Amino acid sequence: MGRIVLGEGPDIWTMNPDGSDARNLTLFGGSAESVCCASWSADGRQLVFAHFASSTAPAQIWMMNADGSNRHHVLNDPEFFDSFPNLSPDGTAIVFERCPLARSGCEIFQTHSDGSNLKALIPFGPNTDIFDLTPEYSPDSKTSHSAALFELV
Repeated sequence: MGRIVLGEGPDIWTMNPDGSDARNLTLFGGSAESVCCASWSADGRQLVFAHFASSTAPAQIWMMNADGSNRHHVLNDPEFFDSFPNLSPDGTAIVFERCPLARSGCEIFQTHSDGSNLKALIPFGPNTDIFDLTPEYSPDSKTSHSAALFELV
């Protein structure tokens, strides 16, 4: 059985399913920093997650190897709150929710795992109150779905 990943305050941790061998992989450690939404690659060799550099900064997408090495931004666009990233089964793409800071609503976007080829999968108009959240790929990587779609009235 594989390891469990979780975000605890400013850092990403992994551990065995019985809670033993806990390892802090990120060591961000800033008091105003936080992480969320960590997700494994299908082969268990990489992790993708959202990181908040401060309590006022929007979340940005990061990726790293499962041992914490090669940690890097995938997307770093301060105009958007990017979170709930999920790697495609083949590891070549990431689907995530993207919320513009300048208006209401969230959209589902996809990018290559290197941050290139950013595109909206479920775009909405410029003035919308629709929130499409927490996307995931199907196991065959041919489709993705969102756990929530709602409109504020």
